[in-house]
This record gives sequence, structure tokens and C-alpha cells, in this order.
Amino acid sequence: MRKFGWFLSAAMVVSVLAGGCASTSGNGSEEKPRPELMSGEGREDAKKLADEYVAGFVAALKENNFDKLKAVIPANSKTKVTPEMFEQMNKELTETMGRLINAQYVTDLDKSIVRDYVWKFTFEKKAAGGAIKGQLVRNELFYMVRVGRLDGKYVIAGTGFRL
Repeated sequence: MRKFGWFLSAAMVVSVLAGGCASTSGNGSEEKPRPELMSGEGREDAKKLADEYVAGFVAALKENNFDKLKAVIPANSKTKVTPEMFEQMNKELTETMGRLINAQYVTDLDKSIVRDYVWKFTFEKKAAGGAIKGQLVRNELFYMVRVGRLDGKYVIAGTGFRL
């Protein structure tokens, strides 16, 4: 069970980030942002936002530097994700999967109202036991950044690892 603990930590961070794009007014007099269809136009802006987020996330993981993550997460999530949450997630991810060595863009998936941008994250670690003890083992996961459009502005609507 412990070897899947990082999924729980990562899920916690991801669920906080997923709620980061929505906003509500303090006095109830302003309208909530309205989602828009992600048309073929301007998608390069949405991809750029996803690229910038992943670059910051990768740097944060490789350097174990929370400030690099905080620089790219949605504004509403900056107070919800703590350095301790990040450190625990990164520790469990490193123990389970290994050291992040590469993040490669794979594709995007059109969901009409959002677009999912997908990367392949490659990790390496030394095998702990068995016939391959001490040998480098690679582990790969997909990482998704969901981008939506609210009131004419592209926003990160969610992020997370996928098996």
C-alpha cells in the first residue's frame, strides 16, 4: 500500500490545482466566469500556458523547489498548496518512481470545452532487490494539463498523472 501512497499525495495536490481556475465573487454581485468552447483558433495560446506550467512543474520536481511550482500554479491555488504538501508528494514520487529525467510532450486531446495536453514523464531509479538489484530501472507516467477558456482567457483547469 505504501508504494501507492504518492498517488494519494499527488491526487491531493492535483485536486487543489483543479479547483484553481474557478472564481466566485465576495459579495455575490459579480457573475461567475463562463466557460467557452475551445475552438481551433488561438489554441497556441492554450498550449503555451500548458508548456509554461509543465516547465515550472518539471523544474520544481527536479530541484525539489516549491517556489518553482508556486510560480506556475493558478492564483487561487497558491494558498491551498503548501510547501509541506509539495515536499511530501515529491518525496513519495521519487521513492516510488525514481528521479525525473525527462518530460516529453506527446499530444493534445480535444474535449470541446477543454483541451488536455499530455506529456510522458520518465523516471529512473536503482532496483532495490531481486535479480536486478542495483540496476537502473525506468518508470514512465503520462502527465496531463487540462486547459479551458473562461471569459476569453485560457486557464489551467486541472493537472495530474495518469497511468
